[in-house]
Amino acid sequence: MAEMSTAAEIIAKRGDVELYVGRAPQTEKKLLVSSMLLSYMSPVFAVMFDGRFAEGQALTPASPRVVSLPEDDADSMAIVCKIMHTRTADLSVTITPTQFADIAMICHKYDCVDAVRAWSIIWIADLLQKPTAPDFEKMLVAAYLLDLAPEFLRVSKSLIRDRCDLLSISAMSNGEDFLPLRLLERITKEQYETQKRALVALNPIVAKGKITCEAYQKAIGFLSQEFRKTQIWPLQTMSVKVLQA
Repeated sequence: MAEMSTAAEIIAKRGDVELYVGRAPQTEKKLLVSSMLLSYMSPVFAVMFDGRFAEGQALTPASPRVVSLPEDDADSMAIVCKIMHTRTADLSVTITPTQFADIAMICHKYDCVDAVRAWSIIWIADLLQKPTAPDFEKMLVAAYLLDLAPEFLRVSKSLIRDRCDLLSISAMSNGEDFLPLRLLERITKEQYETQKRALVALNPIVAKGKITCEAYQKAIGFLSQEFRKTQIWPLQTMSVKVLQA
């Protein structure tokens, strides 16, 4: 973890709060933000800054109040704060599944899912095109925490149909207990059953050994297309050669 820089990243030019994000003494980021905007976007921050706690007393741009958030991911908090302050010109429209899950955790913790909904839809639309990306399983808990119901269904189907490796319950839950264990077990079981059904269907074909007849090759190609159309088998990651091996 990088050492904390002396200067804060200015997200609000007249900010009255400096967030120290990360675990001291190696805090990753200092963020100058507006308590008013954070309070408007997040009920959790609204309580924090309403004056009942030390963090919300004597707030002034002349001497920003320091608020330590040692348990939060610094990069994710910076992104969420930029969205809340509409400082999004430098935000990327593509992120990794791990980054997406970390952002979802921040939004859930501070109850600001609605504030990042538009960006969440942009990010997940791109990520759904990359089912073989490392840690794609984390998309499941991210979609759940961000209340993206249609995307949650699509992620579930993609995990079942587009992944050859056995799914990790730990990865799908991102190490947390937000998702019911029965749901994760059901997805894992369905992936196994789907692969098993596909193997049973393809085995009579591939068991014949080397394919030499052109008509036979075309028949297999047609069958492969039908599997793709019906989304039974992740053909982008499983081929006849692999099945024959």
